Amino acid sequence: MGWLLGVLGIVATAGAWSLVRVGRASIWQAMTPLFAVLGAGAVLSGRAGLAGDPRLTGLASTRWWSVPAGLFAGAGAALVLFAATRAFLAIALRSESFARHTGVQYAQRTALGPAAAALSAVVVATGEELFWRGAVQPSVGGLLDGVWAGPVAAATVVWAAYLVANLASRSLPIVAAAAVGGAVWAWLPLLTGGIAASLICHAGWTALMLVLPPPAGRGMMTS
Repeated sequence: MGWLLGVLGIVATAGAWSLVRVGRASIWQAMTPLFAVLGAGAVLSGRAGLAGDPRLTGLASTRWWSVPAGLFAGAGAALVLFAATRAFLAIALRSESFARHTGVQYAQRTALGPAAAALSAVVVATGEELFWRGAVQPSVGGLLDGVWAGPVAAATVVWAAYLVANLASRSLPIVAAAAVGGAVWAWLPLLTGGIAASLICHAGWTALMLVLPPPAGRGMMTS
């Protein structure tokens, strides 16, 4: 089941990005309903463990096996990831291609307005975590139960699948976010024993990137 979920996520995400890339839908029209459905499906299936899931606890100490501890760790990780992202962008945006791709992503938020864009972005971030880290990762971890470093291997597999799915965007900032952010969000459950940390980290980082956009997107969130 875990592998099938992973394939479903890759196909669905790549298909949505393809629609965005050819101009058949905006990022919000494609991604918001997709991950609202996938996230809801993960919750209804009972697979989304916020804390203490043994299939996720490859590196976890029992003191982190609680939702409050996960939320605290996730909030801290969101701030660190945001700071690292801004430091990276200070260099990457010197590239004309990277700056152009970043501007395109932020320009799509203008049509919605800042409040609706922020809500849609948080829905997508939450849905991604519920599906990828809440459903796919423990499912793959369950399949690798008893295998050496099984949860670590499962996190690596899910990170790779998440990255492959987002390659279809052909957007430099999206792929960079999937590569680095995806690794952080896949490994946080190993440290905290659940998806509470990755959920709050992903949603918090997304909100910060909208509220405090980089220079290439500055001014596009004010209309």
